[in-house]
Amino acid sequence: RCAHSATYIPSRFTGMDEGCVVIFGGHTDNCTESLASAEMLRLDDWHWQPLNLQESEALGEDWTMRPRHGHSATLFEVDGKGYLLVVGGGTGNILENWDVADIGDVSVLAIESWTWIGHYQLSGEVTPGRHHTACRGVRNQLLVMGGGRRPSDKVCVLDAEACIRRAVLGDGTGDVELRPVPCQRSDEEGQPRCSVPSGRKMHGAASLMPFAPLLVIYGGWKTGPHFSDLWTFAIGGDASDLQDYQALEREQAADDDGDMMPDSPFVGVRMMGPDGQVRMMRIPSELLSQFMRQGMVRRVGLDPTEESG
Repeated sequence: RCAHSATYIPSRFTGMDEGCVVIFGGHTDNCTESLASAEMLRLDDWHWQPLNLQESEALGEDWTMRPRHGHSATLFEVDGKGYLLVVGGGTGNILENWDVADIGDVSVLAIESWTWIGHYQLSGEVTPGRHHTACRGVRNQLLVMGGGRRPSDKVCVLDAEACIRRAVLGDGTGDVELRPVPCQRSDEEGQPRCSVPSGRKMHGAASLMPFAPLLVIYGGWKTGPHFSDLWTFAIGGDASDLQDYQALEREQAADDDGDMMPDSPFVGVRMMGPDGQVRMMRIPSELLSQFMRQGMVRRVGLDPTEESG
């Protein structure tokens, strides 16, 4: 198969020593047949086995998961349990104009029982069709970009945790909002303007959370030559959260001109994510202070009963 999703599921959700990789969907037979099947690769013994996915009664008697390829499948944890969110995708040959359809929906798969428990249509102006990207953002949000026959240039956000909680409570169908993220950047006169990458599909994307609130977009294709550009989005709750990144842009411009900005020192920080991975980063001291104030980072090994000096 091609254009399927492959998602690593850690052992704490599966009970397997090394976890597993779940393969879902894709297409076969020269793109003439899209799939809705799932297989699992056990990492403790490297054996494949088919997954028999169940369907919750909350979805209705006639509901079945629609075959698709070019979708995304992202892992989320809510209340200590794992869920896969399958977004969008489509059918047909992306280079041809026959049997082509983009799918604008999101489905929730409960890993504990391997059961589809929610299916929602995405409302809004953007349909994340085939070959979009989806990455986890802040507070269990999903950041979606591009995809489909006419890919959008907007980064959109979906409240993944709200979808999951809704499905867990038995409200398994309906609509959810896929909302474009407002973006801004200042021009040379200091006036806000928006600078975004061209709409694209088959690109790459990575969220740098929890180490930094950044989304990176690279490459892709729309028509004609492939893209080779790289874009970085700073993610914040409002415009004030992005002021430190605007300072970084000014510092970079000053560096390019050979000037120095002594008022913007960087500090080296060892940052450990929730999975125990440690990264060394150099970030502006003002930005580190902001992360601390917002509770996005905390000191490891600090006794909470001790007063800071």
